[in-house]
Parts: sequence; structure tokens; C-alpha cells
Amino acid sequence: MPHEFPELSFFLDASGRFSADKDLPIVIGGVAVATSKVDSLRESLLAVTKGGPIFKWSSAENDVDSAKAIFRLMVKRQITGVVTIVRKGSTEWDRYWETGQKLYEKGVTKLQEALPYAKPATSLKFHLYGIAIGQLLGFHLFRNKHLLPKDRPQPQGLAITAICDSDIQGESNIQVFKRIFRELGELANTQAITNMIPKFDVRLMTEQQEPLLVLPDYLAGYVYSVDVYGREKDSARRLLIEEAQKLVDRWPNTALKITDETFKENYLVEPHVFDRVLPKGEREQLIEELKAQGVLPSDWKAGQDDPGRRF
Repeated sequence: MPHEFPELSFFLDASGRFSADKDLPIVIGGVAVATSKVDSLRESLLAVTKGGPIFKWSSAENDVDSAKAIFRLMVKRQITGVVTIVRKGSTEWDRYWETGQKLYEKGVTKLQEALPYAKPATSLKFHLYGIAIGQLLGFHLFRNKHLLPKDRPQPQGLAITAICDSDIQGESNIQVFKRIFRELGELANTQAITNMIPKFDVRLMTEQQEPLLVLPDYLAGYVYSVDVYGREKDSARRLLIEEAQKLVDRWPNTALKITDETFKENYLVEPHVFDRVLPKGEREQLIEELKAQGVLPSDWKAGQDDPGRRF
């Protein structure tokens, strides 16, 4: 009987500010774990940190030993990890915020109600988490390509539970977030290469609800700190960074991928998000106005920047 690729659980977190400020980067961290191993990994995490409290990376200098234990756990298990440093110094970054704010204001005026999910800071978080989930999936599948069910007569459905640590609140925000990711299941490239059809269950949680979110928190926080504070000799984080570095250096590059890129995304204007706010005719008219103003490139089309397009 053809084998099946094991179901997956993703845990994602971010460091840096989701704001128009261009001085500091945003860092997205994610880890992939076979769902069948999630419970044992959680138990191991609580054991190595002696049951908590587990500090977030931003306060980890208060308990360097626990921080080392968390990194040692990830390295020992050779967990699949992906980190992306997103630089903000691009015209696309400025355009994203300008476009998002214009669309948000247009929608609020039309509906006379709050549209928190349409604010550029919120849509940016949706957007970058979506890209990170795709990157994590691609890297994990490539790492485990020997397990791909290529001998199956029909594609395997691959259940993926993606848990994102987020301060996004409100039912409308959460529903939009989930709606965006339901469409990520249509990844034609992934199906063609792997003979699998990913099926996402995306959730927003906190570390108190899911302690394993501390893993991407520490991974993203470490990379952010190296980038922002690493050259400061007197930094309060220096000892923490140095101790974490020793462990990260033991993480094989077949299991950990760190990329550094400049933001090049268009504003995420998906019809299923904005149809209720701007009917198709009005949306297309607004897009043409933004093109004429130079806010959008002349060849831009709504929905062309689907987070799953690369995978």
C-alpha cells in the first residue's frame, strides 16, 4: 500500500514592528513538526524549561539557561526552521502602505463601519504570514522529499495546522485571515511536484494557549537581535545572543533556512475580502485611479500577488 506523508503542524511568530517605519526589519520565524509529535515536543519543552514561566525572547536575558535549553531542544531534534528577514527600504514598501490606507479609508466611508482587517498593518501581517507558511511548506517538503508519496495513483491530501502567534483580535479579522488561507490549498506547483494537496487549518493563538509558539518566537527574535543589536558590544542581549549563536551554529543547514530579502509585494487586494466593501466596478475604478496617481504600477492587477503563487 502506498505510504502517506505525515500530517504537519506549523508554528509561526514575528519580531519587529508591523508599521510604516522603515528603520528596522520585520523577521518572520516558523517551525514545522509532524503533528503526531506535537504533544511529545510540548512535553519536552515544558520539561527543559522546568514548567515555566517561559519568557518571550524579548525578555529572555532574564533566564539565559532556559533560552539555551529551548534552542538546544530545537537543534537536538533538528526541527525544520525557516526565518525570513524582510527589509523595508523599497518603493514597494511605501506603495503598500499608501495603497492600503487609501483602500481602508474608501471602505470605511462607503460602509460607515470599522474595517480592522483592511488596515495596512493588519493586512501586512496576513500577507507576510501567508508567504512564510508557503516558504516553510516548500522547505520542509524539499527536506523530506524521500517521503513524498509519488507512487500513489491519486494525490494525497496533506492536513496542515498552521498556528500563528498574533495580537490580531476581533471576529471579522480572524474570519478574513482564515478565508485567505483556505485558498492556499490550491497550490498547483506543490501538487505537481509532490503528488499532495495541502489543506490548511490556520489558527491565531498566544503562547499561553500554545507553548510551542515560543519556538518560532525565539528563532525570529534571535535572528532579529543579531541583525539589530548584534554589533553593539554593550548590548544587554549580548550574552544571550552569544549563547544562542553557539547552538544555532550546530543546526544543520538542511534543517534551518534563513533568507534576507527586500519587501517587493503589492497590496493584497483579494476579491473575497473587498467585494462587500467595493463592488467590482468601483474596485476596478479605484485601482485605475491609483495607477494614474502612481500609487500602483500601470500593469498591476488585483489579486496578482497571491501569497501561494510561488509554491
